[in-house]
Amino acid sequence: MNFPHSPDQLAGWLEQHLVGLELAALVAELAARRESGPAPSLRALLGPYLPEVLGGGLGVLPAQLLRELCCHPRALLELQKLVLSEGGVYWGRVSATLQEEAPAPRAPWGWSSTDAMTGEASRAAYLHRLANGAQEWFDRRPAQAPQVGQRLGEFRQGCSRLIFATHDALPLREQEWLRARGRLWGQQVDQHLVALEKGLAPGRVCHEMDDTVRRIVEALRARAEGG
Repeated sequence: MNFPHSPDQLAGWLEQHLVGLELAALVAELAARRESGPAPSLRALLGPYLPEVLGGGLGVLPAQLLRELCCHPRALLELQKLVLSEGGVYWGRVSATLQEEAPAPRAPWGWSSTDAMTGEASRAAYLHRLANGAQEWFDRRPAQAPQVGQRLGEFRQGCSRLIFATHDALPLREQEWLRARGRLWGQQVDQHLVALEKGLAPGRVCHEMDDTVRRIVEALRARAEGG
């Protein structure tokens, strides 16, 4: 991840993360790089500047204190909670600007796509369709931690959809098998996401997730062919 160098750019960049959806991934990467020893609380770190930050953003902080905040990134999670609960009009404008600049959402993929678990199909065809959906994991290969985390989260959302879907194309015993496997697969994806958030290299996480997805695809195809 590329970090801005100037204090003004760094303040604005952090503010976007504080009101956005990728703060957890940023905190994990910062913690892996910089945090060591006991971390001070947010109030201890910012002191009298905290009310000013809640009212007018991170631009009020001296450059040294802004860099210190990045050295203790878990304080950013505390700050996010306060921004959401006590932040002033300024933070509302930051959020609105971020939403205006956000790219159009990508179409759902894998098990989250609209046709993944709908339409008539034979039992075997349905299971092969699910295998094809899982294999869409390999269609995009992000390299940075936030994007890898988002990709894992999207796959995990597909696992939840797999668990709660009716699966009318399958007999009852295979519906139960599929939901049980979906819970197991969801737990495995969660483990990869936790490893990423704890600082494991994104490439290593993707490699391990690749192995998980291959096993998922193999299980679904074997079930389809097994009758």
